[in-house]
Formats: sequence, structure tokens, C-alpha cells
Amino acid sequence: MKRAAKFAFGLLSLAMGTGILIWCVYCLFVPNEYFRWRLIDIPRLALPVGMIWLGLSWVRGDSAKGVSYSSELTVTLKLSDSDFGTRPERDTIMDLKHRLEEKLSEAQLGEIDGEEFGDGECSMFVHTNAPAQAKKVIRGFFSSEASSLSFRLTESGL
Repeated sequence: MKRAAKFAFGLLSLAMGTGILIWCVYCLFVPNEYFRWRLIDIPRLALPVGMIWLGLSWVRGDSAKGVSYSSELTVTLKLSDSDFGTRPERDTIMDLKHRLEEKLSEAQLGEIDGEEFGDGECSMFVHTNAPAQAKKVIRGFFSSEASSLSFRLTESGL
């Protein structure tokens, strides 16, 4: 929910900043009685440029922070059928993913880069610089939050 709201407000900020900037450029070339350019108006362009920058950073999301990670942990969950699992099962897994992401973020251990459903499994990809600590947190999370799901945890370098 938090990501969706941030994405929506990012789009809104991006659209408003772009609209204001286009209007200012238009008024620069098409003089009118409501808006005349003066030298003092140049710093005022910082508002739409700032709105565009903020909007772009919110739309791109948290992974655009430029953090580089050394390891990727793959959490693979077994689904109930040989394809993509049932709809309630996918919803449960997505809820677990968001809660695990919050737990990893609180401990400053990394972030979940995404998930993939198919072939009767769901894989979540965790980027981290502390794989041993992240594995502990992930195992503890699944043993307490989703003890009924079977999972395996693998590590690879980035």
C-alpha cells in the first residue's frame, strides 16, 4: 500500500512539475498579459524542477538509491499446483513478501528485488550485503509467520 501511494504521488508530482515547466517555457516564447518573464523569475523554476525530480525518484522506487549489493538470496516457496498456484495462495505469498521486506528493511539487511511465479514455485530475490544475517532473519520469519509453507534458501553473488 505504501509503495502504491508513493508511486501515485510520484506520478502526480511528475505531471504537475512537467505541466508548470511547459507552461513557463510556453510563456517565454508567447508573451501574454498574465505572465511576463523577468530575471527574478528564474529561481522560481526550481519548484517545477524539484517536483519533477521528486516525482521521478518516487516513481522509480527505493531501489533507485544507488545501493549496490554483494549477494542475492533466493527464497523458493513450493506452490500447491504445477503452474502459478491459486489466487489466495499468491495473495498470501505477496503479503508475506511485503512483511519480510519490512523486516529486512528494519534490520538494514537488504531489500527484495522481486518475485517470480511459475513451475509450481514462487521465488523471491533478496539483495543483501550481509547474507548470513539475512538468512537468519528469513529463516526466523518463515518459521514464525509461515510455518506451513515449505521453502528453500539459496545464495549467489551479484
